[in-house]
Amino acid sequence: MTLKRFALLCAALPLLLSACAGDPPAAPAPKSVSLTLAPGQKADAGGGMTLAYDSYSDSRCPKTVWCVWAGELVYRFTLAAAKSSDTFSVTLPNTWYVSKALGGTRIAIDPASVPPPAQGSAAAQYILTLTVSRP
Repeated sequence: MTLKRFALLCAALPLLLSACAGDPPAAPAPKSVSLTLAPGQKADAGGGMTLAYDSYSDSRCPKTVWCVWAGELVYRFTLAAAKSSDTFSVTLPNTWYVSKALGGTRIAIDPASVPPPAQGSAAAQYILTLTVSRP
């Protein structure tokens, strides 16, 4: 074999071998996903799961009113995967939940997205920013 043919073969060999390598492996799904949801919405939470923001109930006392009971804010969610689901509530001041049914997936509410108690006839916005973290 001549030197010219050898050099040409050496230059072409990596191209030929890379063409046979196939598709590169898929990148792993992120372990943590940030979502912004309004009541009644659901979104892809990664790892084959969806998170639904089912509803809320807010009985907190407005700051300008004298109340016997301070009230509470409760959020209700459903975390679902292909073969199981977990319906749960988060009551403030707690801002997180860990799903044992779905392998320790943790849902955390961003405290900055929690509205203050409604004042008079002003309706509060209950749009939440959440983080879903898988172990």
